[in-house]
Amino acid sequence: MSGFGSDAPLFSIITPTYNRRDYLGRCIDSALAQSFPLWEQIIVDDGSTDDIEGLVASRGDPRLRYIRQEHSGIDRLGQTYNRGLDQARGKYIAILESDDLWPPRKLSRQLASLEATRAVLSYGRAGLIDAGDRQFATTPSPPRDAEVRRNRPAGSGLTRLLFHNYVVSSTVIIRRRALEAIGGFQQPPYCQFVDYPTYLALSLEGEFAYVDETLGFWRRHEGQQTFSGAGPVLAAGRRCAREFFDEARRLGRLPPTIARLDGRLRSHEQRVHEYARFLDGRRLLLTGSWPEARRAFAGLRDARSPALRAAALLGLAGSLLHTDIEPICKRAGLFTYR
Repeated sequence: MSGFGSDAPLFSIITPTYNRRDYLGRCIDSALAQSFPLWEQIIVDDGSTDDIEGLVASRGDPRLRYIRQEHSGIDRLGQTYNRGLDQARGKYIAILESDDLWPPRKLSRQLASLEATRAVLSYGRAGLIDAGDRQFATTPSPPRDAEVRRNRPAGSGLTRLLFHNYVVSSTVIIRRRALEAIGGFQQPPYCQFVDYPTYLALSLEGEFAYVDETLGFWRRHEGQQTFSGAGPVLAAGRRCAREFFDEARRLGRLPPTIARLDGRLRSHEQRVHEYARFLDGRRLLLTGSWPEARRAFAGLRDARSPALRAAALLGLAGSLLHTDIEPICKRAGLFTYR
């Protein structure tokens, strides 16, 4: 511990929450179990009605800081995160959403990676867990190319990041000065998330540090926006990437190799929009909106992917038979709504 103040937090953990008491207790306990003790957890309660304050107080640890605000909702999630940032005292900002968990050595492992480099962001692998904390998968590996994985030089990681967000928030720690340099957490008005636009902006500020370990656990459950509105989330992500790319190119901030990705990016946007339409059709099947689902799947008759065209035919059949296709999607290894 030499070199650090005896009680000053080196890490500020930002945890926004809204009516997540059942999960939040386990989230807090995973912070309390950290082997590195110099941290604070700032829990920003967005007007919950399930006594989050009492839950925090029950842990009896002064490193837990509770802030309550009037309910502003997911459309203003960036403001909620930045309120936590304004209260933070640490050199590093860690993200721990209220339904996620950490392994006990997360902070100590990432401290080493951050102190040994000038990286603006440290990340690693994430385990996917269900409502009962059971791990059922691990997130796909980041880019194989070490320079892209480390975003070295700054911006090179965009060869992958523009197409897919491989940085999972439960694994992320950000150097505070870099986060403040981009104006804090980012949230375009059409997005209901802050992670992807923030990581895109940080990719131009400096290198990333990748730790090849499981550094967080990302809970997947039906209450998440990625479940209830996966199609719109994907569409918003593509718009976010496009607007970031166009603005950074206009300002001359993109490395030449990245600036030449325009054609690939447009092709990818079309494929993602088609897949988002497929997800919307499946969600409509689950709600019994048979005519609306039929129209969504019919619009994919000219999709680029033969596999997606075939899957859309199954969706059309489901709309006619008044049934969903989730069991088939699960057997095919696809994202499922249930």
